[in-house]
Amino acid sequence: MSSLVLEVQRDAMDQKVRVSDLLRKALVVARKLRIAEFETWINHELRGYPEGHDYPAYRRMHGQLKAYNLHYGWQPVMFRNPDAARDLSSRLVSSTVAQLEASVNGGEAYGMIPVDDDVAFQISADMDRPPTSFALHVPINEDVRILDTIRNTVLDWALRLEADGILGENLSFTSEEKKTAEASHYTLVFHGPVTNSQVQQGVEGSSQTMEITGADFRELGPLVDRLLASTSGLGLIKESQQELEAQLNSIRAQLASKDPALGFINACWRIVQGLMLNVAGNVVAAQIMQDFPKYFAIR
Repeated sequence: MSSLVLEVQRDAMDQKVRVSDLLRKALVVARKLRIAEFETWINHELRGYPEGHDYPAYRRMHGQLKAYNLHYGWQPVMFRNPDAARDLSSRLVSSTVAQLEASVNGGEAYGMIPVDDDVAFQISADMDRPPTSFALHVPINEDVRILDTIRNTVLDWALRLEADGILGENLSFTSEEKKTAEASHYTLVFHGPVTNSQVQQGVEGSSQTMEITGADFRELGPLVDRLLASTSGLGLIKESQQELEAQLNSIRAQLASKDPALGFINACWRIVQGLMLNVAGNVVAAQIMQDFPKYFAIR
């Protein structure tokens, strides 16, 4: 006999199965078992998160804010205010899973998230420059990370269902299985929820980040050099490794300057941290990340 729950487990472990297809099968399980929280979450992932709705924390993408220059194309934005650099270097995304999959399969190394016109006007005014277009340039591995988080969440849920004796033979669940599911109170925990804002991101409900503060930033050099020497052994995809090296070299250049821009260093570091978190299971990455608290304050 075919078990619907075991099918979900197999699909979750098979990278050839699209996450969108996996979610549709998981939706059947959630609806038949009347697990409302999972059904709502799956529908949001399949159809997109509605405006004003809370977002799971894993849907925050980190990247680099760039301004469009008619002569030179997209250019990185240099911030004088470290809070503005932090807030505008990440964005919560409402895209459907199918849209994320299309981005991953599109062959581009980066995606762009446009900044709203009113925020772009504010940034231009703060920079004392004519209005222009701004966009957050995000490495494609951020899309991959979100898809993997969803896949792992479904797998964990399906494993819990099996452990509770809920299998769904022949695409149906017994009354006993439904009672067990109702009594088990399956819940989703994503270290959130958080709401989206292009001005106040990374404040309420977000996960912890590390920022370097005060005069100790010059001591960051050895850690940057250690990371640069280890990038090939971190298990990153080619595009992510190149992005990591670019951000680290930007930090090193700032550290070598007479007047380092602390806000810019922190903005670059947020991208470094996001890339490193994606490979935290790598032995080399884990060893290096153990030293992060020596240089950074937790915020």
